[in-house]
Amino acid sequence: DMSFHGFPVKVDRKVGTAEGSQSKELHLLVYRDFEVKLEQDKRYIEEIWRVKRLVEEGAVLDEHSERIRKRYLRVRRLKQKLSVTMNNNTVNGDARLNGVFVLVSDYLEDANEAFGIWQAYERVQDGLGCLAQESGRLSSSGKAGFVLVGRMFVQFVALCYTEEIIRRIESIKRRLDKAHTSAKYGGPAMDETEEDLWQWLEGRSVHDILLWFDAYETQAVSHYVTDDKWDAEGAARDRLFLKLFGMKVTTN
Repeated sequence: DMSFHGFPVKVDRKVGTAEGSQSKELHLLVYRDFEVKLEQDKRYIEEIWRVKRLVEEGAVLDEHSERIRKRYLRVRRLKQKLSVTMNNNTVNGDARLNGVFVLVSDYLEDANEAFGIWQAYERVQDGLGCLAQESGRLSSSGKAGFVLVGRMFVQFVALCYTEEIIRRIESIKRRLDKAHTSAKYGGPAMDETEEDLWQWLEGRSVHDILLWFDAYETQAVSHYVTDDKWDAEGAARDRLFLKLFGMKVTTN
């Protein structure tokens, strides 16, 4: 888990088209990962101290160390004694950017949602890399290699679908949590079906939710756990979930 804080900054960009130029709004989502910042700060200060010791010892500096000396150290001679001190303003100023990264989107303006999609992208990329490495180790030649490449492709597609399903379910949860919090503090009240869905999703994992639905057709939703027919309340709740999930729901 990453600890982060993100906030959106809207940027207007001129985009050239055949008809001329038009303005396109971009969302600049700025984050600071505090765990990464601590690690980068540690390496940053250690490197400056390393160069400081070399200067005090009179060692010959390489190009990288010389750049650090010029930017972060003050070197003076006081009565034939070498004085090496840090330029604290520059050190602290540059350290402010440690742990900072930026995502840019032309449609997502919610920092949490964009970060979740970026994490999913990273997981898919990592998963594809692992599958590719496995394929390289196991495929030797001919038919075996072809089958393995096909299997890797299917696993990759399944991984993409898994990440998209998780994203949509988490989006539904955030939407209902926001509505529940708003109603709790005097905002518009949730209707009965929304309240029922919010309670139903509480404490249920993505795996539990997927087990509940084994198939969805144009006329009905089949139930995985039991063959019992839904009551009216349960059917309304599940239809609302599927609608928010992005599926076309028909009523009997």
